[in-house]
Amino acid sequence: MEQFGVYILTYPGDFHLSTALINSLRYFHPDISITIIPGEGFQESDHPFDVPVMPEPGGFWGEMCHIDRKYWAFQGVYEKFLYLDADMICTRSLKSLIERIKAQQGP
Repeated sequence: MEQFGVYILTYPGDFHLSTALINSLRYFHPDISITIIPGEGFQESDHPFDVPVMPEPGGFWGEMCHIDRKYWAFQGVYEKFLYLDADMICTRSLKSLIERIKAQQGP
């Protein structure tokens, strides 16, 4: 399991938004791990991103299909993560936020 990464939920109509978000994250944080959570209608063969796409998880969230896919992040590859919707953009460094997330102690 990776220590930290970013999940981006995206749908086919949001590819241009997701691309802008990924590019803005990479501008400030070139080495950050990013994973796409695919929304309904997402075809992995059609996505234009240079980041991995999360496979459908098993268990409860996999059975829920496209309902509340953002919760897939809790079954993902990152121990700690930042979840972002595709319609966001990074306009400055998120270093302080990322460091606070990494420093959080959990159960």
